[in-house]
Amino acid sequence: MITELISNVRQWIGLKNQGVQATAKLKTQGYTSIDYQYWSQIRELPVWDFWAILQMLNDPQVRLCLAIRSAPLYGVEFGFKDNGQFMPGIKCQRPEVAVYIERQLKKIWLNHLQDILTAQVWGWSAAEVGLKIGSSGLIDIDRLEFRHAQDTRLLKLNGKPAGVQFTRIRNQNELAIGFPEAFFHSHDPEAGM
Repeated sequence: MITELISNVRQWIGLKNQGVQATAKLKTQGYTSIDYQYWSQIRELPVWDFWAILQMLNDPQVRLCLAIRSAPLYGVEFGFKDNGQFMPGIKCQRPEVAVYIERQLKKIWLNHLQDILTAQVWGWSAAEVGLKIGSSGLIDIDRLEFRHAQDTRLLKLNGKPAGVQFTRIRNQNELAIGFPEAFFHSHDPEAGM
């Protein structure tokens, strides 16, 4: 009975006695998928967006867990291994370069670590980098001016990170700033992101 049904369906759509033909060029080779993440929201849960995260940040347990997760980073020491021994500082062929690099790292770490770690909440953190001529005559980082993740996007050039686009800028609406005058940190990114 099933064989007869299949035969009748084939006759009805005109497939009886038609052979399968091999084609070198596929008809769907130009297919591009849409982003199905839009429809992947579980029905019983609220929409996952910046507002949902803001509401979660009002929960003391969430805030405590974020603080616990970040705590070890505040005790970081910059250093290197020399003959298997940890040595504090930066190792470089030119000592003045090592001093310069360490000064820049410590300035960022001591003054801006809390802002960088907002990437754990929002997925990324971004800032405009304020530069100045330091006492050594070299360009130093003066400060990082962080902006909310909702108002920043990573810019790519030829598939590689190239800067940050800032939105909600007075009299401009949006502004693109390239590296090294911009800072972008993505927390635990997936491949290709």
